Amino acid sequence: MLAVTGSKSEAEDIYREIETFLADELKLKTSQAKSGIKHNTEVIRFLGYDITILNSEKTVRGKRLGQHFKRRTMKSRIVLLIPEAKLQGFADKHGYGNWETMTGTRRPTLLQLSDAEMTLQYSAELRGLAQYYVLATNFATLSKLRYLWIQSYLHTMANKYQSSLQKVATMLNRGPYLAVRERDKKGKTREIKLFQLKDVKRTAIFDNKDGVAGSKVDTPPRTVLYTARTEILQRMDANKCEYCEREGGYFEVHHVRKLADVKVGKQPWEKLMMARKRKTLVLCVDCHQRLTAGKLPDRRHLLK
Repeated sequence: MLAVTGSKSEAEDIYREIETFLADELKLKTSQAKSGIKHNTEVIRFLGYDITILNSEKTVRGKRLGQHFKRRTMKSRIVLLIPEAKLQGFADKHGYGNWETMTGTRRPTLLQLSDAEMTLQYSAELRGLAQYYVLATNFATLSKLRYLWIQSYLHTMANKYQSSLQKVATMLNRGPYLAVRERDKKGKTREIKLFQLKDVKRTAIFDNKDGVAGSKVDTPPRTVLYTARTEILQRMDANKCEYCEREGGYFEVHHVRKLADVKVGKQPWEKLMMARKRKTLVLCVDCHQRLTAGKLPDRRHLLK
């Protein structure tokens, strides 16, 4: 998605440039059914979200640096919304019940599960959806799905025990939440809580209390832990055998479990590893094959 502040003709020019780039440079075809240009007043469905822009004619008065002014309370605010059709489709897919009447139904396929497994199954389903829509401005609309979801959970649990919904709800009631109890292998009792929407930590996403996306949304992730080059990679990229010092070709890494294994060794390559205090040795394919066969000669002969 690309937002353009300008005329429609400018947007069309940009669209054609992108289409040409995709076709010529990346060899990709543009799907005409999924691509196009829309005005900012239209709702755009993108990756499961409805993206739209809100405007309001309501104005407020203020004073800044001795100057009085008026401004609109909301102008061109981009919001992400949860489509109700997605929630209904999710409920139908998992068999929670009738979306129109909000009547939950039991799920026969889960009757063979233990109480803990059933609770974890239901919790995992709604938690995954809630965490995906954590950026939505209307996050609270998930409560409608949760109502149907919890009705289905209670119906399934009641059917398993051949009991009523009221009795099952009373059995699982822990005050502010529902939970089942089970004993672990050591005989200790533990609780498995049923998921609640308030368990989703939206404060890590939003800075403001009213749900407006703040600066934390665009904070780049700390990927240095995954992109930093390790010492072994740097040695391999040196493109040089650490034993015969041959350059170019393919290289392999010889490993030992611990340096103590080569401490008493008398082979030249063992002495080299002990001198460097390393459990790895980057070798060319020829040297590695000779080492494995026990026929690697003294490196002084190879360096001649």
